[in-house]
Amino acid sequence: GRLPHPGFNDMTAPLRLPRRLRPGSVVGVAALCGPVREEDLAAGVAALGSLGYRTRLAPNVLDREPLLGLAGGDDARLAGYLSLVEDPEVAAILFARGGYGVTRLLARLPARVVAETGKLHCGYSDLTALSSFLRERCGLLSIHGPMVAADLARPLDPLTAEWFPALLEGRAPSRLPVPE
Repeated sequence: GRLPHPGFNDMTAPLRLPRRLRPGSVVGVAALCGPVREEDLAAGVAALGSLGYRTRLAPNVLDREPLLGLAGGDDARLAGYLSLVEDPEVAAILFARGGYGVTRLLARLPARVVAETGKLHCGYSDLTALSSFLRERCGLLSIHGPMVAADLARPLDPLTAEWFPALLEGRAPSRLPVPE
């Protein structure tokens, strides 16, 4: 059904801030797009651990669907994501990687459930379509930021390393100084 929030399709409607993380929070790692290498996922999960977060992986996060090269078929990717959305211990959902795949699932996402859980989402690339869904259908802000088996699997640039946890935890200033 349609979104329950009063500002549906009203670009001036106030958006809800998702729940923020704190040290020890459980971060879900979803895979709605392409597959990841196990070693990259492990490195990204370790990076989240070093920031003080616990992780919970979607069941399909290491799947490889051969035809389209995704992290599982549409049903598996959707079920994996929803398992994190519906898990009361998961405070936020970060994504394993981007690439093609999320747009195949948008029409099947339960906007009411996603809106009611109000979880923080962070990703980019094809996940930008999900960010638009969160804004338009759920009235939620999301973060355009690092992904677990991609960016977090490598050393972060100094600016991201300094501000990423503060952004997740709601401690970041409204404007960040960006060096030339």
